Amino acid sequence: MNYDSKKQILIVLSSVIIALLFIYGVKEVKIKYFTPTETVSTEKPTPKPTKPIVTTEETTTEEITTEKESLPYEDINLTFAGNVKIHEDLINRIASDTVLTQGLHSMIKNSDFSMFNLQTAIAAEEDLAIDNISTNYTKLENKTYLKKLNFKGAALANNYIMQCGPNTIESTMLALDSIGISHTGAGKDLADASTPIILNKHGKQIVILSTTRSYPDDSWIATSKNISDSDDTIGVLAAKETTEITNLISKYKENSDLVIVYMNCGNEYTEEIDTYQQFLAHTLVDSGADLIIGCSPNMVQGIEYYNNIPIIYSLGTFLSSETEGQTALLSVVVAEDNSLKCSLLPCTLANSSVETLDDNERPSFYNHINQLSETLNGFVAEDGTISQIE
Repeated sequence: MNYDSKKQILIVLSSVIIALLFIYGVKEVKIKYFTPTETVSTEKPTPKPTKPIVTTEETTTEEITTEKESLPYEDINLTFAGNVKIHEDLINRIASDTVLTQGLHSMIKNSDFSMFNLQTAIAAEEDLAIDNISTNYTKLENKTYLKKLNFKGAALANNYIMQCGPNTIESTMLALDSIGISHTGAGKDLADASTPIILNKHGKQIVILSTTRSYPDDSWIATSKNISDSDDTIGVLAAKETTEITNLISKYKENSDLVIVYMNCGNEYTEEIDTYQQFLAHTLVDSGADLIIGCSPNMVQGIEYYNNIPIIYSLGTFLSSETEGQTALLSVVVAEDNSLKCSLLPCTLANSSVETLDDNERPSFYNHINQLSETLNGFVAEDGTISQIE
């Protein structure tokens, strides 16, 4: 075999070997990368998070709350007094802190609210009516002495407040406003006189109104302009016709916890309860009043429960330089269920100052009140607590 023949045979063998190697290599690649058990996904790879991942796994720690726990209810303490007249000869005693004992000062000051029936106007001379001859007013500069008594509210619907003329109503109200004493029962018109004192305390709303059946004539009645009236009329919230006051009580009763009414009605300087005095008190209770405080008679009168509502027909005159005799402070404690615990603190007014009766004198005072209340089903215990005779 010549050289060329051997060369051709080597070339053919080399070609066969190269072909076999090529075929074997492709088969291995297919087996390695494209086996039938795998699938190819077209989804894009999930990007790597740039912030920590927050899990929703429950923790074993207790739940933390920012809600405040409910506070226990605290009783509301109210103190009410009868008539107060501030004449010029009483100013010096008030200035020297000799009109009330320290105990009375503390009781009035520390109450959640305290109130009296103001029978003296506060006015400048230019506010007085030209033909007025009454001295039932005190000068404007004396208003700060009234503040020293520590009362927080004043009832103005009575038969004395406007004796010096209609202009003294507004001057009195402005003076009371300036020394922080709330007021109700008189005003520049009927709407003003009908505006109550509203006490919001410990989650409760207590409304206090003042009305009077006693006044000299119809010119004292506060009115609002209507078809028959050409102008509004300054005056007091009158109760000779009961429509206005009963509508007010019903109105405020709807959205309030308690409605208290200062009722100026009854004959003066007598312990006997007038027929209309009792009728008016019952009418006010029927309208929704929760407590009636009488303040027209200058003497202490009996106590009645009508439809389970206490009626204190008169607390007497608490402070004046014109009158002497027994008087009382009424303490009212409002419980969480709106029930009232009422009690009397007997006092005596003498020489233009007020003192509490001592322990030896109180039993006779309470016995006398019980005698006056025999036909009215009210009763005062030895500690002064007022209750209903069943």
